Amino acid sequence: MYIFLPSWYTDQNWNLAGRPWHQAQASHFDDAVSQLRMFRHAGEETMIWLLAYAPQLEAALHRQNLYPTPFWSAFDALQGVDFTGIGVLSFEELSWPADLEWIETPFVITAFHGGERYARVELDEEGRLLFIDYYDRDKTHHRDIFDDRGFLSSRLFFAGEVPARQEFYDPQGILRFTRNLLSGRVEIAAAAAGLVSKTSYDSMAACLGELLAAKLHQTSAKDCLILAVDARQNHLVLDACPDQKLVLSFFEDRFDLSDVREVRHLLAGADLAVTDREREAKILRQDKEVKIPVRDISPFDTRLSLGCSQRSWDLKVYLPVDGLEEPYLSKALEQIFRYMQTNSKTALIVGTQRSGQELEALRRQFAGRLVRLQMEELGEERTALPDDEDQEPGEEKQKSPRIRFVTVRSESELIQVLEDIRLIVDVRDQPDLYLQISGISAGIPQVNYRFTRYVEHQKDGYIIPNIDHVEEALDYYLTGLSHWNEALVYCVKKAQEYTGGSLVSVWKKMLEKGEKKDG
Repeated sequence: MYIFLPSWYTDQNWNLAGRPWHQAQASHFDDAVSQLRMFRHAGEETMIWLLAYAPQLEAALHRQNLYPTPFWSAFDALQGVDFTGIGVLSFEELSWPADLEWIETPFVITAFHGGERYARVELDEEGRLLFIDYYDRDKTHHRDIFDDRGFLSSRLFFAGEVPARQEFYDPQGILRFTRNLLSGRVEIAAAAAGLVSKTSYDSMAACLGELLAAKLHQTSAKDCLILAVDARQNHLVLDACPDQKLVLSFFEDRFDLSDVREVRHLLAGADLAVTDREREAKILRQDKEVKIPVRDISPFDTRLSLGCSQRSWDLKVYLPVDGLEEPYLSKALEQIFRYMQTNSKTALIVGTQRSGQELEALRRQFAGRLVRLQMEELGEERTALPDDEDQEPGEEKQKSPRIRFVTVRSESELIQVLEDIRLIVDVRDQPDLYLQISGISAGIPQVNYRFTRYVEHQKDGYIIPNIDHVEEALDYYLTGLSHWNEALVYCVKKAQEYTGGSLVSVWKKMLEKGEKKDG
């Protein structure tokens, strides 16, 4: 069995908190999510071990298409939760004063008592109960946090609007343990006595470490642990001295590789290290103290699903702008705008995780750029169909903006956006790996500023030597179809290298080369 220990935390306090549906949520394309999918699709037995407090875990697994993956949760163990399955619990089923006045808005549900705010109900994007804030003189007194299996999971008390203490309950509402968020101390209640060796711990980490060690000793030595490298949990696994094979998964900038001493300590206790990028793998391999195999293996697999851009009149260019700093953003945009002026079929799709006021500010910035460049016409709507396009009698020609902004916060949203994209221009210092794999899957050539092993120059993309060559790359793929068709064919071929089965085979071969360190 492959046991994944993911780094699913939303803060530094061991929480994986669900967010209300109206709050923007960033994409969660991390290594564990994608690796789990790959191993599951390859028919391998998998399991999740989670150290984070995640009362909305099952709903999250559903959203990531990982349900039903078996899981063990350290918090579940301490809370006495031994069942799975999403439950149904409505805030209306709870006990409320009879004379409350309820006000429902498109965002939240608020209760008032005697003209003062009494409580606020927050729901997730599927309408499930997340938490309820209770007020005293218009200040948050406590928050009831609900488990998606249908019970009150914990109660968070505030001191001057600052979270101070949290009580955790079992499904019957019996107190199991209390966490002091100011001192870090954990007190074990009588109902959980015997699950751990002490009645109090100096930190949540100490308590979680004991639970994890006990779980490891109950597990077969034939299993393989895949640890998402994260300073919050690394030492808990290494201190438990697992007998199982241990794989370290380095992802993006989650762990500081400049801490050479800590990196060596980690690698000394492992059998294999995998990274998502070539640069990190090279850094690890250069250290002569490292004795285990190190390999950059894509955490994302390809699912060949060619887009339909070749059937679209518009030549849509997708430009992700989050993380594209100045002056590179301005130089890239100036070239794209200039190309759009000479080619009326070109449209720009600006991708971002921003929404609401932040998105409106981005729109205004683009409008200001067009004014300064005297290209205001690019921001106007124009006819989407050419004059000679076949139309039904009486049908009006559609209007569409030549510059469109899309908020991309999830995997499904990105796939939908790429459906009719002709070219991806990701000229950030570090191109987005998931976007690169998605581009290959959709058969879309990509323009990058940095070399990676996923995009090859004039094969499935165009590597510009510097930011002043963006227009050159646009012309290469948007003028005529010959180069674009060549990239499409190459993408289909390349996609075979990064299927889930192929990547899992690489993992297995690397594990066969690694040997467990004695002691």
